[in-house]
Amino acid sequence: MRILFAEDDRSLCRAEKTILENAGYSVDFVHTGEDALAYALAGDYDGIVLDWMMPAPKQKKQAAFALRSVSPAADLLRRPCRQADFTS
Repeated sequence: MRILFAEDDRSLCRAEKTILENAGYSVDFVHTGEDALAYALAGDYDGIVLDWMMPAPKQKKQAAFALRSVSPAADLLRRPCRQADFTS
């Protein structure tokens, strides 16, 4: 299983990389929303993890919809999630 992991905290990425690769996953890490979109366009991912608190892009909902549109078969996980993220 191939995962795209978008997270701006590089130390957290190192920890996540160890955990996920030890579990048998292939993981690509990016540190901006723009890079997440570029990788999603270029790759074939089974899952995408998007840090909802990442500073860029500023419009998180648009980023999530864009990732979904370029990788429709991939499961999209937003983290961390808060109650306010689900209300408009």
